[in-house]
Amino acid sequence: MLVVGAGPVGLCLAIDLALRGVPTTVVDRSDGSIVFPTAESINARTMEHFRRFGLAEKLRDEGFPPDYPRVVRFVTRVFGSELVSFARPSNRLQPIESESFSPEGMLWCPRFWFEPMLRDRAVELGVSIRWNTECTGFEEDNDRVVATLHSTVDDTTETLEATYLVGCDGASSTIRRAIDVDYEGSFAEGANLSVLIDCAAILEDNPHGAATQIYPVCGSQRIILSAMDGMARWRVTVPLAADESPDLDAVLADNLGREVPYQILDSRSWTGHSVVAEKYRHGRAFLAGDSAHLNWPQGGHGMNTGIGDAATLSWMLAAMVQGWGGPSLLDAYETERRPVAQWTVAISQHNVGTQQRLPLPTDLEDPGPRGEEARAEAAEIITDQRRSEWYSLGLQLGYSYDSSPLVIDDGSPQPTIDSTVYEPNARPGARAPHLWLVDGRSSLDCFGVGFVLVRANATGTDTTALTDAASAASVPLEIVDFASREARKLYGAALTLVRPDGHVAWRGDELPDDCRSLVDTVRGV
Repeated sequence: MLVVGAGPVGLCLAIDLALRGVPTTVVDRSDGSIVFPTAESINARTMEHFRRFGLAEKLRDEGFPPDYPRVVRFVTRVFGSELVSFARPSNRLQPIESESFSPEGMLWCPRFWFEPMLRDRAVELGVSIRWNTECTGFEEDNDRVVATLHSTVDDTTETLEATYLVGCDGASSTIRRAIDVDYEGSFAEGANLSVLIDCAAILEDNPHGAATQIYPVCGSQRIILSAMDGMARWRVTVPLAADESPDLDAVLADNLGREVPYQILDSRSWTGHSVVAEKYRHGRAFLAGDSAHLNWPQGGHGMNTGIGDAATLSWMLAAMVQGWGGPSLLDAYETERRPVAQWTVAISQHNVGTQQRLPLPTDLEDPGPRGEEARAEAAEIITDQRRSEWYSLGLQLGYSYDSSPLVIDDGSPQPTIDSTVYEPNARPGARAPHLWLVDGRSSLDCFGVGFVLVRANATGTDTTALTDAASAASVPLEIVDFASREARKLYGAALTLVRPDGHVAWRGDELPDDCRSLVDTVRGV
């Protein structure tokens, strides 16, 4: 397998493929330096994947300072009045709050911290990562891809054969251009400048305490301050008008409430887009991550959506390499993942819209009764319009592949779709829900290799017909028992067939008469 792009999505795909026994080479045009901090929000579903990779505990304990509070604060100015805060537990305590719906939970962990752990894990599993290497083109036939690789170190060119190729190479993807795929959606919705600064005063002098993000609302430009190391390093995001070159000294002093010493470490200008690739596949070449979709960072969904792409695509590619995937399997990747990207893009676009157009009252800094009244009114508006950006479990865990040709509808009603609310369910297409087992494991720890048939409080049910059908098709299948009434209620049936990516493919109180047809459907025949 050849993966182009060694960012978080490409690394996660390579790790997942390696865990499934598929040798993988990753190439990246950069030298591997992580020079600017981005992608700091790791959501609950991504953490469940990292748990499967053997990285979740390490990320919690050795990444961003584990006891730093993940609070989001809205203030008049950093050294002014607090309007409202959204409290969330620290990285170390997050699993305690999340344990009713997941064995993991959301982390704040900028890319500086987590990406080296992904690289180390990939190499540990035998993945070959080649830096300073570009994929300049490729050809394909019925059973392979032949890619042309160019080393920017010694200016040499070689070819590499692979069964499939996946472009995880970002917004300027060479793979997307090579397969002649365009983005669809809204481009260039706003220009921004992000500046990495060292400024101890932001944490030391503000009267409200630590926060992962601070939103001052009384400055002439509404900037965002994001904690990068839990001490002195912050990323400052400044929205820009056309052709604007902001005076950062003035912008910071305005939003902080006074001048403070700081040092600029790096800066990046960028433009917000809300787009999704028109298709995710051409023959043996696939797109994942930013090469397939671009959204505003508000909500922290971009990288997580890309890692979701990797989790779906990895088992499908492994099935084809190992010989048990059917001819329709790989087409289902786009069917399943593209709607998730479209939903994510829409939610992120909504988040940035509410941020930019937040209708706050005047007199927020008045020291008297009018100011108190205005600040209370602002707190209500912010809570009503902005809270959903940081409480998005429905989007993180609630998306479903119920329209996939690999999923068999059981006729149950579709749950309400709400990005902020997650209601655990095992309806076909949904993520199989988390349940603590008697041995202390999560039910999710049983998923991730092959297919799993869950017997929920139905240990005596004969599953021979299904195991025989799976064996005849060389489909990996394990039978597990969740022997409790709670499991039966949560899973909604005696039998639930869970895919290698942890999503439900089928459920029922008894096996169908034709188990071979069931097996063929879920493997893409």
